[in-house]
Amino acid sequence: MAITKVSPGLLDLDSGITITVTDNSDNLTLVSTDADASVGPNLNLYRNSGSPADSDVLGVVTFNGRNDNSQDVIYARQLSYITDASDGTEDGTFKLQTMVGGTIRDRLNITPSEINLNEDSQDVDFRVESNDNANMLFVDGGNNRVGIAHSAPDANLHAIASANNTQMAFIIGNEDHTDNSTSQAVKMGFGLARDSGTVKNDAGAITVGKDAAWTSDDANIDSFMSFGTYTNNTLTEKLRLSSNVQVLANGGAVSTPTFAFLNDTNTGMTRPTGDTLQFVTGGSVRLRVNSTGLMFNSDTAAANALDDYEEGTWTPTFVNFGTGTYTHRLGIYTKIGNLVTVQCHLDVSDPGNASGDIQVSGFPFAALNSSNMYGVSSSVHGTSWSTQRTSLNLLLPPNATSTSSLFYGMCIGTPTTVSHADLGNGNLLFSVTYRTT
Repeated sequence: MAITKVSPGLLDLDSGITITVTDNSDNLTLVSTDADASVGPNLNLYRNSGSPADSDVLGVVTFNGRNDNSQDVIYARQLSYITDASDGTEDGTFKLQTMVGGTIRDRLNITPSEINLNEDSQDVDFRVESNDNANMLFVDGGNNRVGIAHSAPDANLHAIASANNTQMAFIIGNEDHTDNSTSQAVKMGFGLARDSGTVKNDAGAITVGKDAAWTSDDANIDSFMSFGTYTNNTLTEKLRLSSNVQVLANGGAVSTPTFAFLNDTNTGMTRPTGDTLQFVTGGSVRLRVNSTGLMFNSDTAAANALDDYEEGTWTPTFVNFGTGTYTHRLGIYTKIGNLVTVQCHLDVSDPGNASGDIQVSGFPFAALNSSNMYGVSSSVHGTSWSTQRTSLNLLLPPNATSTSSLFYGMCIGTPTTVSHADLGNGNLLFSVTYRTT
C-alpha cells in the first residue's frame, strides 16, 4: 500500500514510526515533483536542542541486522557531531563506522582539521585501485608500510615499476617553469632525531640540479646529482656526479683522505691544494703528484720530483762505418726522471771500408751538459773479433749522443782505443747509464 497524503489530524508521529514490508520493496520513498534546478527531495535530520554544546551528536543513520545467534547487531552507521558550537566559528564532524571483530570501529572521520582513515588503529589495509593495477596505492595496516603498485611492501615506502628499466618507480621534481638557470634544483632530505626527539630533516641530502641553463631544446639538458652530509652542524656537498662524466669530491685531510676505505679510513687519496694529488697509507703521505712530477713521502721539493718514466728502442750506429753492413743493430732504453740506461747489440756482417776508432752514435737522449760528467758503461762485451780485446769500456761525453772511442785495457794497464780493424766481423754488446737534461 502506498500512502501519498496523510492529514495531520489523523496521524500522530511524536512517538516515532516503524514502516514494515514483507518483501524487498522500498520501505520509504521521498519524491519531489518540483521541476526547477533547486535541491529536492530533501531529508533533514534536525537536532533542535535548547542548549547546543560541543560534542553533541546531531544524528545517526544505523544499519542493523542479525547475527547467527539471533541477536541484533549494528553492522554500520553514519554519525554527525557538533565539534564547535560557538557562533561564527561553528565546526562539525562526520563519521562512518563499521563492525570489525565484534566492535563498532571508526573507518572514516571528517573533522574540521583532517580527513582520517582508521582512527581506531585497526589491522586493516587501505587500497586504491587504478585502471590496470589493483594495488596502485596500498597501506599495509598490520606492518605499518605503504606500497605503490605493490601489495606486500618491504619498507616504510615501497614503489614498484611495472616495466623493466623503462618506467621510473619514483620521481621528485621541481616544476618552476619561470627559472631555467643553473640555480634551479630539487632536493631529497634525510632526517635524524636528536636526543631531544626533534628531527634534523637535512642530516643528509641528495640534490639534482642544472649544470647549464635549460631551454625548450631537449638536446641542451645537462644535470648533476650531488650528495651532502652534515659536518659541524652545516650541510655541505661532499660528492657530485656531473653531466660531463666527472665524479667531483671535496678535498680531505691526510688523516681522513677523500677517497678511502670503510675498513681502513686513513688510507686512500686526497687533494691538499689545487692541481695536486696525495696518496696516503696509515695517515701518512707516500706519494704526491703535481705539475712538477712525482714526489715521495713528505718531500715537496720540485727539484726532487720524478717527472718522467719512459721505455723505448733506439738505433745504434758505428761512427766512420763507411760501407760496412750489420747483422744486428738493436738498442733499448729506460728513462726514469733524468737517468737513462741504454743497452746495445751491434753485430758486423762485413766491415767494408770502416776505419778509425770504434765509436757508437744514436743514443736516444743527449747526455747532461755538465763538465767532466760522463756516462760510463757498466758492461761491455765483444766476441769473434779479428783481434780480441779485453777490459773494454765506453764513455759518453757531456751533451753528446755519441760515445768517445772504445777503450780496452782500462783495468789492466794503459787504456788503448779499439779500431774497426780490431773488430772486423765481430759483435759489440754494452750497457751505459747516464744523466740527461
